Amino acid sequence: MNTDKHGSVFIGGFILCSFTQTKFEMIGSHRAILVLAFLVNGGIGGLTRDAYEFRGRVVQNGGKPFTKIVPVVFLQGATTPFSAQTVVDPSGRFGFKGLLPGMYTLIVAVPRQGEQRQTIEVGPALADARGRVELTIPFERKPELENAREISVSQLAVPGKATREYEKALGRLEKRDIAGAVTHLKKAVELAPKFAAAWNHLGTIAYQTRNYSEAEKYFREALAQDPDSYSPLVNLAAALFSQGKIAESLPINERAVDARPDDPLAHSQLGQNYFRLGRIEEAEKRLKQAKALDPRHFSLPQLVLAEIYERREDYAAMIAELQEFLRYHPDSEFAARATRAIEAARTKAKAGSPPKPVARDPHIAKQSRRDARATASLWHGRSGHAYETCRVVEFCAQQVPNRAARQA
Repeated sequence: MNTDKHGSVFIGGFILCSFTQTKFEMIGSHRAILVLAFLVNGGIGGLTRDAYEFRGRVVQNGGKPFTKIVPVVFLQGATTPFSAQTVVDPSGRFGFKGLLPGMYTLIVAVPRQGEQRQTIEVGPALADARGRVELTIPFERKPELENAREISVSQLAVPGKATREYEKALGRLEKRDIAGAVTHLKKAVELAPKFAAAWNHLGTIAYQTRNYSEAEKYFREALAQDPDSYSPLVNLAAALFSQGKIAESLPINERAVDARPDDPLAHSQLGQNYFRLGRIEEAEKRLKQAKALDPRHFSLPQLVLAEIYERREDYAAMIAELQEFLRYHPDSEFAARATRAIEAARTKAKAGSPPKPVARDPHIAKQSRRDARATASLWHGRSGHAYETCRVVEFCAQQVPNRAARQA
């Protein structure tokens, strides 16, 4: 993230917001965040409230709030279209109310110091009796990469009418009015065909509503208008992957990791890409890096790692991954299945068999050449959910019922 002399924040190749002493004007969007793991709309099981509240506090190293600058906090739906933003108060506190249960990406942007992202989750197991989830967020200033997030000339030229339509779209998303948001975004690109951020956000909404071919089209258009933009690059890889275009998505995911080695999404996507191509050792490395950057990440790297270890018959490592998954995602609808898988792994471990290495898996590589529908039908039933083309932990594949029958 860069800032200019006016305090404007640049993320992903376009202006994110402009700071004053206590206010900001939203005139752009951060990059879209897409899920490749097996997530059902919200991914929360069990009894839930209608809405939750997330409360946070942003502090510097040492536990003190910022005093001379005002951090801005953004909340984005990880698996469903949603967008909201606020500023912290003098004590560093902020909050978001009326949240549906599920996973979100929280972005803290601090002028002249950078941005910090992490996955948060709200749901019954993590909330108190009043439906509140609270978290203190230590902000760590990070040096910018050599290829700093600079804004392109074409994006600076976006007219005010188009940015206002974009602002209206974000407002509709905060109210979960997806159709209204799409209408405003389409007006924005009609007024400014080079508005890459708007094209990217149209792609994000299409992806999160599982229209992957349309998402691909929008992301390609965003890249055509701003070839150096990171957001549509990593998102295009996701759209291709979710259509079963595994080989085609691989070089794009590799470019994304090279462009942003600090992004857990890029590593997770590349790890899942390698896994589907049977490149198991490389998959393990990338998935571990994704966890190191954000252990709660909404792409659930623990579950793919668990399958890798199950194939190796390394049940101790498999159990550790599933336990970590349960610690971070206790409200997931797959929590009960993960618990059963842990018990099954313990039983196998007691039977005694040394871990075995896993080389390139021709079975997975063969699957990667099948079309998306065949792959989805093989592993999960043609459910229409975002995870349907991603081969994941064996226990889930065996126990998830055919959702197509339930949704017909």
